[in-house]
Amino acid sequence: MQTENDKVLAIISYLTPLGWIVSFVLYNNDSGKDKMMLTPFHLRQSLGLILIFLLIPLFSFLFSPVPFVGWLYSLLKNFLYLGNFILWVWGLWSAVNYRLDPVPFVGEWFQQLFKSL
Repeated sequence: MQTENDKVLAIISYLTPLGWIVSFVLYNNDSGKDKMMLTPFHLRQSLGLILIFLLIPLFSFLFSPVPFVGWLYSLLKNFLYLGNFILWVWGLWSAVNYRLDPVPFVGEWFQQLFKSL
């Protein structure tokens, strides 16, 4: 059974990068006997979404000098932000409902990539 504290930490991890750090620190400072899978699962999911959010402008910076690719990426960039927002809402909704549903398309990959968290 998931605890209310576990749910709160899972939700906080989605709020901002600072919220992710707070949730990570509070989870790791917990005594250990009440640790459940909800918080680390959502820490991994939200970290992946935060990194995607930060990589979108980085790719924009890298691709903008390339004539056709930069123009094409500038058109697709807003769809990438929208898609990341939709995945963020999915993950937050999953945390609110005590669920371990990975975000579509990339959630399983996030679980494997950040399994040491």
